[in-house]
Amino acid sequence: MFFGPVYPTLVLAAMKLDARFAAAVQCSVEADRGHRDETSCEAYAVPMRLINACLLVIGLIAIACAAELIVRRKSTFLIAGLLVLAGLAAEADISLTS
Repeated sequence: MFFGPVYPTLVLAAMKLDARFAAAVQCSVEADRGHRDETSCEAYAVPMRLINACLLVIGLIAIACAAELIVRRKSTFLIAGLLVLAGLAAEADISLTS
C-alpha cells in the first residue's frame, strides 16, 4: 500500500479538471451510500481510463528498463517491452482487430 495516496490524488485531480467526471464520481459515491439510485448515475470513466493507461505505460517502461539492466543489451528493452505489452493485451482481452 506504499503508493496508496497517489491514486486517490490522481482521482481528485481528474475531478478538479473535469466537471463531468466529478459529477459522475459524486453520484456514484452517493449511490454507494444509499442516498441515490445507481441507475441515475452517468457511467463516465474516460479520465480514469487515461490515468490507468499512463500508469500501465510507466510500469511497462520500468520492466523494460530492468530487463535491459539485467541482460545489458539495448535490444532487450524492446523485446521485454513488447512481451509485457503482449501480456497486458492478452490479460485485458484487447485485440487489434476489434
